[in-house]
Amino acid sequence: MITNIAPHIFVSSYKHIMSNDHVEPPASKPQTYHAVIHGALALCALILAAELFSGGQLPASSEFQILDLLQFVILQPTLETIVFQFAVFRFLRTVRLSYFLIVGLSALAFTVSHLVFDPNAPLLFIAFAGTVLAYLYYFWLKRNRRTAFVLALLVHSLYNYYLLYA
Repeated sequence: MITNIAPHIFVSSYKHIMSNDHVEPPASKPQTYHAVIHGALALCALILAAELFSGGQLPASSEFQILDLLQFVILQPTLETIVFQFAVFRFLRTVRLSYFLIVGLSALAFTVSHLVFDPNAPLLFIAFAGTVLAYLYYFWLKRNRRTAFVLALLVHSLYNYYLLYA
């Protein structure tokens, strides 16, 4: 009896995996334009906040270092987007918390992690940046997961590039 059921379960599982039901459709053109505008506005808000919180005295790098570029513009934003947006949202959505609370906890985790590595970092500014990135991810997560991830990563990477080389 069990041997007759097992092939049926395998075939139905295989059909489900091979179907495109679990794959999101690509973003439409208006949605893509909206994402670009939203990302640009978020980046401008972060740059403006950096200027306000630093009093116009951002530390400038005197030379272009490829290792700095790899670390601060590519590697760290990618890892932080995976940990503080993707993983936090994925876990907390399964717990069924409100999105307002999820955005706040994501921003808090982002802020605490940055303060652990740099205790002299400006708390309000990092909290603001974490909140902007978490909200950006949340806003686009409802529409398209891939767009949410790429947009949060891109804004974070461009912002880190600005802080390093502006």
